[in-house]
Amino acid sequence: MNQINNPNVFPIGDKVIELMVAKGMDLDDLSKKTGLANESLASFFMSKEPVTQFFADELAKVFSPPADYWINLDRAYRNKHKRVNLV
Repeated sequence: MNQINNPNVFPIGDKVIELMVAKGMDLDDLSKKTGLANESLASFFMSKEPVTQFFADELAKVFSPPADYWINLDRAYRNKHKRVNLV
């Protein structure tokens, strides 16, 4: 897992992939369920793009954590990286 000092701060892609594996899903499955292209999903997973409300809502429909979880996780990861100038 790609963590920086705080074990509770990691890119959303780590959690999404963990949940996808648990459900036996691949990227194409998630793309169909969220309506987002694989390239867009990859940008979110690699933290190239901040999590939008739309994406968080779609993830909440597919997986059990609510939309706020995804937004807060992404925000915490970005804030942590900002402090060390990585994002």
